[in-house]
Amino acid sequence: MQLQQKTDKADEKDDEAVRTVLLYGIGSDLETHYGMLTWNLVQILNADITKETNVVVMTGGSKSWQLESEYLEGTDAIGKDAENQFWICSGVNAENAENGHGKMALLECPQGLASASMSVPETLQAFIDFGVENYPAQKYDLILWDHGGGPHGGFGMDELHYEDGTLSLAQMLSALKNSKAEHFEIIDFDACLMSSVEIIAAFADQADYMIVSPETEPGYGQEYTTWLNAIAEKPDMNGFELGKIIVDAGVDFYEDETSEGYGQNVTLSVIDLKNFKERMVPEVTKLAETFNREFTVVGNNQLLNITDEFRMMPMTYKYFDESLVDLGTLADHLGICMSELDNYQASYGMKDMEGMVNAYTNTTEAIEGILYDCDGSDDDVLYQRFSQSTVQPVSAEVRYTRNAEGKLEHEESISPTGMSIFLNPNDREYSLKYLQAMDEVIELIDDEDIRHMLKEYEVVNARFLLAETSGLTVSKLRDEGVSNVYYGTIKDYWTTDREMTREEIYIYKEMMGLNANITSMEAKDWDASIGTLVDLLNRNSDIDTETWLALLTAQQASEVVVADRTEAIGIDKNGDGELDAYHVKVYSPLSLVKDVSMNFSASGMQISDSWREEWGDYANLGKVKGKMAMEEFLDFLYGWYGTLEGSAYGIYKLGYSEFELDASVEKWYELVDSNGVGHVICVGEVDLDTDTELRIPVEIYLKGSDEDDGMQGNLVYSNGRFIGFSNTSSPTPIIPLSEEKFDGARIATCQQRLFDFFGSMIPINDPIGQPFELPGDRTNGRGMKLVVTPVSKIADLAEGEMRSQAIITDIYSYEHDISEALKQANEKAAAGEMHKSIEGAKITYEPLTCTGEGQTPKFTVIFDGKTLTKDVDYSVLVEEQYEPGDYRAIIFGRGEYCDYVVTDFRIDGSN
Repeated sequence: MQLQQKTDKADEKDDEAVRTVLLYGIGSDLETHYGMLTWNLVQILNADITKETNVVVMTGGSKSWQLESEYLEGTDAIGKDAENQFWICSGVNAENAENGHGKMALLECPQGLASASMSVPETLQAFIDFGVENYPAQKYDLILWDHGGGPHGGFGMDELHYEDGTLSLAQMLSALKNSKAEHFEIIDFDACLMSSVEIIAAFADQADYMIVSPETEPGYGQEYTTWLNAIAEKPDMNGFELGKIIVDAGVDFYEDETSEGYGQNVTLSVIDLKNFKERMVPEVTKLAETFNREFTVVGNNQLLNITDEFRMMPMTYKYFDESLVDLGTLADHLGICMSELDNYQASYGMKDMEGMVNAYTNTTEAIEGILYDCDGSDDDVLYQRFSQSTVQPVSAEVRYTRNAEGKLEHEESISPTGMSIFLNPNDREYSLKYLQAMDEVIELIDDEDIRHMLKEYEVVNARFLLAETSGLTVSKLRDEGVSNVYYGTIKDYWTTDREMTREEIYIYKEMMGLNANITSMEAKDWDASIGTLVDLLNRNSDIDTETWLALLTAQQASEVVVADRTEAIGIDKNGDGELDAYHVKVYSPLSLVKDVSMNFSASGMQISDSWREEWGDYANLGKVKGKMAMEEFLDFLYGWYGTLEGSAYGIYKLGYSEFELDASVEKWYELVDSNGVGHVICVGEVDLDTDTELRIPVEIYLKGSDEDDGMQGNLVYSNGRFIGFSNTSSPTPIIPLSEEKFDGARIATCQQRLFDFFGSMIPINDPIGQPFELPGDRTNGRGMKLVVTPVSKIADLAEGEMRSQAIITDIYSYEHDISEALKQANEKAAAGEMHKSIEGAKITYEPLTCTGEGQTPKFTVIFDGKTLTKDVDYSVLVEEQYEPGDYRAIIFGRGEYCDYVVTDFRIDGSN
């Protein structure tokens, strides 16, 4: 084996390159199973690489490599002689170029690195030092290639050193600070989920610019040939200019109908770190300070103003890891008061809730102004692009947004702004990992303003998590019949050494990711995490945390949703005497209710012994949300009057909430294969009216593999078609089903459970049906379809039983079982006691002619042959009209009639 020797350029200034690009390539399972790093390396070798630019690569961390020998010099296979190898790349213009491409020439590996873990900071630092010492240049760019997990998950997973986990944010920062690279022009994470405020802030003093994605990156990663060709022509290119080329090339690749990655979701950003420090850091700090003040100061309504903060969580744009919320939409919804209108009206002297402003609004406008200010000026903080498939629909009651002028708008969808931030009070495990990660990285940051921002935002997450935890406990105790709930009761519950019930384990482990052994979980394990939060807050806040908790829990106990104060009535939608839906009335205001939904499970399917032992014979199929009653009416009012304030005030100040649930529990989702055979699937939590992307747990057995060698992951269904496969063990990019590797593969639909693996919760897919084979035709999602079909027609359920459970989810994510209320509604429906939907009525009116005086139509409303009585069976909302024209009225059901109908009427011209 011949190695290209390292060149000593330190004293050869004439030979110093303009730019050295350092690519730290941890292949991991992305290379082993999918050849994704190979894909990008080929792109590099297909680019022009002039003598002004060095491209230095370190490869490792993968069990196998797929780059063909014709691309290599000095060996015939990556990883053949050592786990880790160092390379210098040439392009299509090189003297050694063959078959239209350059080569990767093997370099001598520094001592001690050939078998070192690439998931430890010492190896990363050594690679950077190697590049700087042997390939000096005027500018250095660092590319970090592998899995990314955000500020709490870190970066990089070396398959050969799995025990080392990932590189934490602090470890990466330490490696860069201690390296021989004084500064980088660009730090580029060709990895998932790394465009978070926390990560950008951590590296703000290590580079001028960053290239990052707030979302999972598709398997093909960024597109390398285009931007390497660009620096061949202009090697001293400014990092922001180059970053825009990288972003544009990457998004264009996934939007090109002829490319392998067409149709996959992608979001990329280039960040100007100097402008980020000067413009964004102060505003995020203000946002965090406002949040902490709202959570701890009693307002004019004599309450802690926490409900808007909990209500806005479902409204923010969520990335694949829902702990990472979009900064722009988070700020936007924090800056729109909804459920605390009375208090804000008094505080800000508003008239008629003008603008729905609150304590966050000014900061909201500042943050959005920064994020959307992508005009190419010198003060831009970021340039970002996203594929159109990333746009997310939202349900009607959460469409409140602000436009670029700060005016309220009512939108049907939200888009990413290119920068995320951590916030997830529902996941205790991720939140505690995040808090630990922030403690570690804050110690390494020199800039005092960034340190202050991260500390303040760390308090936000700790306080939010603790408020969610106390809300869960209050909800649980009240559901158990404890009437006198106060902080002493709650603290006793937290600190009592006792075995937990299976139901408690489900709540605290399945819902919140609590880190404990599922068979011997005790309250003291849970208490330890609460103690961590209390200690953190006491260190970083002037307010005594237990005093604040006493105030908070007293308020939560007075407001808590109580399941047995719920009514349900059946609805006959079309007058045929059949039960079509349930109308659920919860005697708690909407500010305290997240949603009402149905959980579905079924027996008679293939279930693993582990699942059966823990949860019984029923497979958990998923949850379908109901819809807020009258939500379309809010849309209509907005279109009619052009105002949001009145509808928001009206719905949030009611003392109750109303939802509608579909009663058709004898239908479920079915994956129909290319042979027309249906297979039952699990779909998690679904909003039938808005969800356009589903991730369906499956196990895939590649051709030639047996059922002990399957790949666990999700089929991704987006915008009406199956687009690919994504691994479950980490936020793996979507691999298109058109890949050759899936020819002849078999798929089994699964349900997912969490497995406690030495304290880490690992998702496991358990098959619930027999595998079926994918056809060789790679087009149109391999011939698969997704439909909703009667249970009796789904082969996997033919011998089984479907059952459902109705639940209210409150703003603390506690699930209150209200199945008894629906049981009573079923009994009444069987006896013919149902409400009738006014939507099924025939509505007419007497013709009108303009008289110059105000007039309204006289309506006749007939349902199932019966003429209904105004003000008894229905009411009418209509305005007097004086001029000829077309107008609208709304007919509302009353008494035994429900729902509403928007109807048109006309006033003709005078004779």
